[in-house]
Amino acid sequence: MNIVAVETFLAVVQTGNLNRAAEQLNVTQSTVTARLDALEAMLGQDLLIRSRRGAQLTRAGFGFQRHAELMLQAWEQARKSVGLPKGFSGLFGFACHGDLWEGAGSAWLERVGATAPELAFEVWQGDPGEIQRWLASGLVDAALLPEPVVARAVRI
Repeated sequence: MNIVAVETFLAVVQTGNLNRAAEQLNVTQSTVTARLDALEAMLGQDLLIRSRRGAQLTRAGFGFQRHAELMLQAWEQARKSVGLPKGFSGLFGFACHGDLWEGAGSAWLERVGATAPELAFEVWQGDPGEIQRWLASGLVDAALLPEPVVARAVRI
């Protein structure tokens, strides 16, 4: 499913007009038409009755509207959970044992944050076993543990 086509459908529903939806989305009216045509072809149903006076939902369009709204909400949630916050160029994952956060963990993170303000930080708290798995899998970049992590040699 093309999320841009779904977003376009909802803009037309909201504005009631293909031209106003095009203005809202900063695209041409022909782009709106092409997106709607593709969406309707994919679903095998007409979603809108289009005329010079505007656009109205068909029965199928009315049924699809709520699903479209949910898809767009899910997409926004996914983008936010995966994407970097605005103004940051990278993500640094830091795991810290709960007993070490007050003091050493928070102080270390503050110093690193001051040194690299372009990085967004993600902090994970866990027990030593979890943290070692997170390090091994690449989920986190660094960790603070009560005991050193012993790396195992691997024969190739």
